[in-house]
Amino acid sequence: FPNPTKGMVQWSGLPEGETVNIQVFNPLGQIQMDKVTTDKYLDLNHLPQGLYFVKIFSAAHKVLFTGSISLLK
Repeated sequence: FPNPTKGMVQWSGLPEGETVNIQVFNPLGQIQMDKVTTDKYLDLNHLPQGLYFVKIFSAAHKVLFTGSISLLK
């Protein structure tokens, strides 16, 4: 995915076709997005510019990814 991004991010390395839960948090730890999907794209355009933290979980609640994204507008 591009990081920083202008709104659209793409994940690589996730199991093909697997359902994942993507959570996006602001720096205060507040959930800004909680999405269950099989898609490898995530649209952050509705969020204001800033730094966000991302966690991706498998359907079995195993953490697949944690990281940060800088959203620039």
